[in-house]
Amino acid sequence: MDGERLSRIVIAGGSGFIGKAISKNLKALGHEVIVLGRSAEGKAKWDSKTLGPWAELVDGSLAVINLTGETVAQKWTYQAQQKILNSRVDSTRVVGEAIQKASSPPKAWVNASAIGFYGNHPSQIFTEESPSVQDGEFLVETCKQWESAMTSFTTPNTMQSQIRIGVVLGEGGGALPVLTKLTKAFLGGAAGNGQQWMSWIHIEDLAQIFVDAALTPFEGVFNGTAPKPETNTDFMATMRKVLGRPWVPNAPGFAMKLAGAFGAPEPDLVLQGNRVIPARLMKAGFQFRFPELEPALIDLLKR
Repeated sequence: MDGERLSRIVIAGGSGFIGKAISKNLKALGHEVIVLGRSAEGKAKWDSKTLGPWAELVDGSLAVINLTGETVAQKWTYQAQQKILNSRVDSTRVVGEAIQKASSPPKAWVNASAIGFYGNHPSQIFTEESPSVQDGEFLVETCKQWESAMTSFTTPNTMQSQIRIGVVLGEGGGALPVLTKLTKAFLGGAAGNGQQWMSWIHIEDLAQIFVDAALTPFEGVFNGTAPKPETNTDFMATMRKVLGRPWVPNAPGFAMKLAGAFGAPEPDLVLQGNRVIPARLMKAGFQFRFPELEPALIDLLKR
């Protein structure tokens, strides 16, 4: 069992670009990675709602990482909101059930969360100790229920940690491919008034945070963001600089909301934001490879 425990880490919902980056890092360290997904092709099949044979893989594993969640980058109809919420709460609950059922539970359970927990504010700085400023708002309540689904479980032999993920910059998904296309097409202006904050993080730094949380492990809430968030205006200006594009006017907020009415992703995702600092990671001495935006974008866009 000791040999198996040293090698096996289960990643639920690990087929996306964040999960792939985490898997790459873990495999480089010699760990066996088991991905739980809806397709059995190359993965262990699960429905993210009910216990099944996949739970046997959790028993005796070193760690479980749960990244499962319906994308928020869509129009927030009532049905979409239910899918976004339920996919996170249900998957977290069933992972907790598998851990409690295990005769040899994992040492660490690392669950994704999001900086949407804090709500949106133009000037306030949020750390892990900050309360939400928008109780009742959809993303806030989703994050609260998501995190509560984890902390409702008592797992004395398994350390729990939650990573509140910010705007992830990577080649395989997230916001960067869309922003790159817009900027290259001379449409890389700020959104709305541009003063909303973007608490971003390079995919390699985020992957390392999850790896450290799984292997160290550490406990509690950690902000998965870089130390230096940027306003949307400054973020897009840096994008244009790196890609060699000139200044362009802002995209009016009313136009983005109009596009949202016709099915484009929810405009609040880009018209609102928050200024989040990874205070606990910084205090713990986590070494960010990309603490500043321009080197991060150069790394991703100039490869």
